Amino acid sequence: MTRPERLPIIVDAPAAEPKLDFHNYAEGIAAAALDGEPARFTIGLYGPWGTGKSSLLQSIRLNIKKESGRNGRPDATVVHFDAWRYEREPHLILPLLAQVHEAVSANDSWHIKVRASIGKALRSLEVSASIPLLADITLARSTDSESRYVNPFQDLSAIGSSITDGNGAQRIVVMVDDLDRCSPAAVVNVLEAIHVLTDIDGFVFILALDYEYLVKAIRKQYKGADGHRFIEKIVQIPFRIPQLEISSDRLEELIGSWSSLRSEWFTGVTDTTLEGVALLGLRSNPRQVKRLLNSFMLTRFMKWDDTAGDPDLLLRIIGLQLAWPFYFINLHRDIAETLANFDDDEVDPSTMTLQVVPAVSVFLSEDEDVIARKQYAASSDPDVHRDLKRYLERLFDRNQSADHLRRLMDMTREIVETENDEPATSTRSPQWDNQREKVVADPAAVEDLLEELTQEAERVAEDVEIRTQRTYTVARFLGGNRRLVFATFLKKKGRVDVQVPLVAADVDDIDFSLPRNIDQTDVTTLGSGGVLVQVRPGDGEALRDAVRLMRRSLQDRARKVGVPVRWRDDDAPRQIEE
Repeated sequence: MTRPERLPIIVDAPAAEPKLDFHNYAEGIAAAALDGEPARFTIGLYGPWGTGKSSLLQSIRLNIKKESGRNGRPDATVVHFDAWRYEREPHLILPLLAQVHEAVSANDSWHIKVRASIGKALRSLEVSASIPLLADITLARSTDSESRYVNPFQDLSAIGSSITDGNGAQRIVVMVDDLDRCSPAAVVNVLEAIHVLTDIDGFVFILALDYEYLVKAIRKQYKGADGHRFIEKIVQIPFRIPQLEISSDRLEELIGSWSSLRSEWFTGVTDTTLEGVALLGLRSNPRQVKRLLNSFMLTRFMKWDDTAGDPDLLLRIIGLQLAWPFYFINLHRDIAETLANFDDDEVDPSTMTLQVVPAVSVFLSEDEDVIARKQYAASSDPDVHRDLKRYLERLFDRNQSADHLRRLMDMTREIVETENDEPATSTRSPQWDNQREKVVADPAAVEDLLEELTQEAERVAEDVEIRTQRTYTVARFLGGNRRLVFATFLKKKGRVDVQVPLVAADVDDIDFSLPRNIDQTDVTTLGSGGVLVQVRPGDGEALRDAVRLMRRSLQDRARKVGVPVRWRDDDAPRQIEE
């Protein structure tokens, strides 16, 4: 079979009429938005990245327009708000209300009183926020300082009165998309803006977002807050987009040209592999499935002859790479190192199977080595370990040639995007020959590590304050009128750098021994008078080194300026001998 002359690409764009049962979901949500009384509530559409939230919103919008004003239902004006577009706006309620004003002004069915009340509230908010005017608004600034803070709330309340007075049954449905692409601060700003407007009669909000991301954003912005309870106060109607079951038959619904693509590009790929990769690896995520098929076709187009022998295995490898990118990198390196460790004169590398590769055996073995799995998968989540184990068991043969797999992985790593695609380096000095220590750290794991380090810093002593700046975090001791910084944390790619100022800048002068060769590992001397510790997720020894050095730094600095320290536990550093 010769290579096709043209390379088709499956575009991931919101569908006006989505299939895969989405029409049922759209009809239900549209009915709730139109029929719910009073019109002062919020609907949440929850789904991970790529599950079709934008397509569902578009279908809901069409259903609302179709049913608006029919069968006794109220007239509704739909407003689409792209939260990500306005992420950097300091007062997100302003562009949100501006888009409402624009949509209502373009609809002749709305009474002029409603348009005027929204415009007045917008102008009041602009004055209160003291920001530049929107282009189409003429503002008469108030000189009364008290009105700058009172009028916005009065004017917002007047919007609801204008909607309900003399306009029949009408409502404004605001659809908020791309919220989970925003920073945590912007996410909370949008929620706060929505909370203000849901106190106004006539407003219904539909939020499309990743629920787990929203919970994390709330916890990050409001330390100690219960993210679930916070959301419950804002969202009255939650709807989770069900996980799809994408079979080879249903791919036609997702991709209209699937039949022709199947026969031209996917000959040699079984339905079992297609369904297994989609379900076990990609959780039937529509966007991820499209990326899988695009990556497969691109790899085949560029390496047609080299991949012709085993396209089925190629698809399984790409699925592994997309679903668990960090494990893919570690597995690829592990196979190469395992093959290199054998002398070609004694053992033919081509006869070696996946059974001898540590990255595979730790998941397929009956003995659950949690630490090794955590390091290879760059995740401590047991669900990740379970899903990866299931994928390997179902889609990979233990007797598969390791060399053949490596050759295909070489090709896909060149072509298919892999997150954090860089060689992983050992967290130990060269004399530490433990393959499991060589890992690539997940960004989420680095975030968790930074949180753990700051918590350890807070536990060093009483009166410790953690301050997070834009690019770094500092731990400082508040003693009397002194502010003594004893650690600075910088988040790097795959690790956290802990900079510790020391009176004795030479590491050799520290009065306790480090368990590793400090000249070749994570602890190095800084020329500015301190020590740098590189801490990676899963490296407990480096973490303990960092904590001990923080204690020593605080002891040194406090002693130098004569400030007493109240240590939080009995593990205080030994006093420096005179």
